[in-house]
Amino acid sequence: MASSLQKLKTWWKQPCGVGFLLALAIPLMVSTVCYSIMQFVDRLFLFQHSEMEAGAIASVGTFVWALLSLPFGMVGYVSTFIAQYRGAEQWGRMGRATTHAIYVCILSIPLILSPVLFAEPLFLWLGHSPELAAMESRCFGIYALSGIGMVASGAMEGVLIGLERNRPIMYANIIATVVNLALDPLMIFGWGWIPEMGFLGASWATVIGMWVKFTVTLWAVLKQPELSAFQWQRAWTLDFPFLLRFVYYGFPSGFQWAIEGGAMAYFVFVMGRLGEQYLAATSLTFSVNMLAFVPIYGLGMGLSAVIGHQLGRDDRQLANRAVRSGLTVALGFTALFAAVYLLFPGMLLLLHQNDGPEFQIVSAIVRRFLFFVAIYCLLDAFQITMVSVLKGAGDTWFVTASIAVTSTIFVGAGMFLESQSSDADAAADRWWLMLTCWLSSLAVIYGWRVWQGKWLEMRVIEG
Repeated sequence: MASSLQKLKTWWKQPCGVGFLLALAIPLMVSTVCYSIMQFVDRLFLFQHSEMEAGAIASVGTFVWALLSLPFGMVGYVSTFIAQYRGAEQWGRMGRATTHAIYVCILSIPLILSPVLFAEPLFLWLGHSPELAAMESRCFGIYALSGIGMVASGAMEGVLIGLERNRPIMYANIIATVVNLALDPLMIFGWGWIPEMGFLGASWATVIGMWVKFTVTLWAVLKQPELSAFQWQRAWTLDFPFLLRFVYYGFPSGFQWAIEGGAMAYFVFVMGRLGEQYLAATSLTFSVNMLAFVPIYGLGMGLSAVIGHQLGRDDRQLANRAVRSGLTVALGFTALFAAVYLLFPGMLLLLHQNDGPEFQIVSAIVRRFLFFVAIYCLLDAFQITMVSVLKGAGDTWFVTASIAVTSTIFVGAGMFLESQSSDADAAADRWWLMLTCWLSSLAVIYGWRVWQGKWLEMRVIEG
């Protein structure tokens, strides 16, 4: 018995084992949960204020994410450069990676803000009602400001992740979430001298929370002891060959997020076109599922940094062990939620419940949608883990090509199946089926790529 416990303890604490990975990943998992909580609470309060407003902010949030996912993914990829430089003990090149991530962040601002000029025509073109489109366009003008803060925070978080200093990221997200939680009810429903602003209040609360997060992460980066070795006197000079290298690896990483975000945005807009009750049900389903799948993104970010560090050290054995540890955590965590989605879907709707007759219709739709979520969430956790391994090595172009091809196929299939549907219920279910098939296909493709082992030979840093 004692021998078995000792073996278990050794297995848990070994380098790149489950315990090692969790120590690095839990702060990032908590951080992504905090972001989920911000979105969840926004929609929770707005469901009490107006179901249409909850649907509007879900559409806008998805659209803003589609816009900022490219620059966010690019600047966040600085973590892989930092991790591999750290593994290779090339400390002086980390400053250059940091400053060029900041340059990319600044250049992304017009991309995020320019759609504000034609937001309402866009939402009308997507088939939303004039009332909903007007609401969405007003919301977008505010919400986009949070996107800039999120990209700026992403650059600072990438530096900290690459250094494996993840606790400050957790603290920043907790502080931002507390700020958002405090402001949401005040700005949505009004209190004292604060007027009732509804969805606009929720948007402003998100903006303030995001910029608080950036402030804390920037302060954390400036406090890191390694910064003295970053060679800042040369880091701020534009290094065009390095910028090309950064873009070569970072662009497909960000583009992968953009394609995924764009596909999800289109999915949400289709639900809005089918009817406001389907949009509200999709918003509610995504809110519930965020608590399961968003932490896996945090785990993936930590895993990418660990993979990058071990490849920088050229330690393939520990890199492979990190993959097994990541899968153990991801699948074990997600399996619990899959069981809840199948067995206790009603429990997940209690916090959103209201007395309106519309809620009974929405809740019935949500129960159907959760069936699909229960099926795909385990495969989604698998594919997030596998893609994190590939991105940590630098295999970003394969990831981008895979998601571009599969998303095109399944969006096209969804459009065809919708055209063959007899009613809105059937069309919605068929779109959710396509979403499930899409994520499942990515799990197979990325798993095959990792199994091939080519990623063990890849590096993003100079030889």
